[in-house]
Amino acid sequence: MEIWVFGSMLLSEQPRDLDVLIIYGCREDVTSIRKMGYWELSLPPVEIIAMTRDEEYHYDFINVTNARRLIAT
Repeated sequence: MEIWVFGSMLLSEQPRDLDVLIIYGCREDVTSIRKMGYWELSLPPVEIIAMTRDEEYHYDFINVTNARRLIAT
């Protein structure tokens, strides 16, 4: 699994929201993360997008959004 950040959180000291891209191989991992719900009370709010590696490649999401890698597991 890879965690990437993008959007206003990379451009502003006071972002509107925290945009997170999760690239996953196992759908159950993403389901488990969403069930934790820690970000639901976050201010600014956390917006999660989950994609497979193939989906990210198809949309070229990382390059288009200038995302920055946060963590890989």
